[in-house]
Amino acid sequence: MQVACGEYHPEIANIYLNLGMMYQEVDNNEAAIEALSQYVQQNVQMFGEKHIQTAQANSALAQAYYRTQEFRKAVNT
Repeated sequence: MQVACGEYHPEIANIYLNLGMMYQEVDNNEAAIEALSQYVQQNVQMFGEKHIQTAQANSALAQAYYRTQEFRKAVNT
């Protein structure tokens, strides 16, 4: 997909989001955080740091940190 769409594309970002959510469902929080971090990076590259889509990505990552009880990281995301 990356070859067809390029490195930064909304569909690629959604793949990272879906991976993160699936990893959370099976309690693989480390993999979830890694996937959601990629989701955030994709959104920053596509939309910038101040866009609502990037804010939603950061929220998903913060929730993943919260699940691992890394509260400082959750707040600073």
